[in-house]
Amino acid sequence: MKGTHVQPGDILYNITGGSIGRCCLAPESLGEANVNQHVSIVRPRNIGNKYLLYSLQSDYCQTQMWLLQTGGNREGLSASAFKQFNITLPPLSEQHSIVSYLDDKCGKIDKMLEGKQKQIELLAEMKQRIIADAVTHGLNPDVKMKETNIPWLPEIPEHWSCVKLKAFCKDNKEKNKGNIESCVLSLSYGNVIVKQNVNFGLVPDNYESYQIVKPGYIILRLTDLQNDHKSLRTGLVKNRGIITSAYVGLVVNNINGEYVHLLLHSYDVMKVFYGMGGGLRQSMSYQDISNLYISVPPLSEQLAIVSYITDKTAKIDTLTSKLQQEIESIKEYKQRLISDVVTGQIKVC
Repeated sequence: MKGTHVQPGDILYNITGGSIGRCCLAPESLGEANVNQHVSIVRPRNIGNKYLLYSLQSDYCQTQMWLLQTGGNREGLSASAFKQFNITLPPLSEQHSIVSYLDDKCGKIDKMLEGKQKQIELLAEMKQRIIADAVTHGLNPDVKMKETNIPWLPEIPEHWSCVKLKAFCKDNKEKNKGNIESCVLSLSYGNVIVKQNVNFGLVPDNYESYQIVKPGYIILRLTDLQNDHKSLRTGLVKNRGIITSAYVGLVVNNINGEYVHLLLHSYDVMKVFYGMGGGLRQSMSYQDISNLYISVPPLSEQLAIVSYITDKTAKIDTLTSKLQQEIESIKEYKQRLISDVVTGQIKVC
């Protein structure tokens, strides 16, 4: 592994995949470290490493990266292509001035970005509290509660019932035999979306093993529970299509599907599923999750809860979207600033 050993001050440059072109500086405190084949070690000679890092992050070099990349279905940058990059090379004293200027400006920009990202995180927490409170306690703050003896659902309104999921949700067993359905769906960030570029990357020979799903079905990704504690694992189907049978598909009966989805989403955020799976990487099947207890209010309350959550979270989503747009605009400004400075469009010395 000698050839992949990282030294302090090295630049680590991603050369494959969707994050191609991302780079960073190895800190002095890194200690022993190596990289895999997806990352190239750039060890500067006769040039300041921080100046080179800013140059590689600039639009000037990023454009070259996209023009010089190779590969079929996967982005890739070869060592020979990387060596063809052109960069501006001012005297070392000017490099130091440029780095000092960009460190100051980018530091202020990063603090601004950090503040807006924190606002997004607080809005996300608020959204989760709204959902969790509504699906477990209802909308009446004065309602009388009863104990359930269920760790993740200690009490519910007295007039609600508490039953196993299988009382209302069956396992989806409809397979795409004969490839009769061609709309491929994907679970992404808690949403079931129509998958774009279905021929990109690793794809199956056919989609006969996929399950056919319809609007109102609930999808759960209950694999790799041991290692992945961050992903959102539930989604409500809004389009007819097909999705991998590695996911659990729930067919909902005699209960509002949106309410069940919101309840399972709340369970997901509370990490109820973790520790329940079996196997080395911990996975859950329909049989496992079908015995999970859920709170069931009267149908009229289910509808009221869904309407309340939809209204409240829509406002939060609007604020979040605005903040995300602001973040993208600030990132674009930072990118232009770096590019203009390292190419001499903005004089700093």
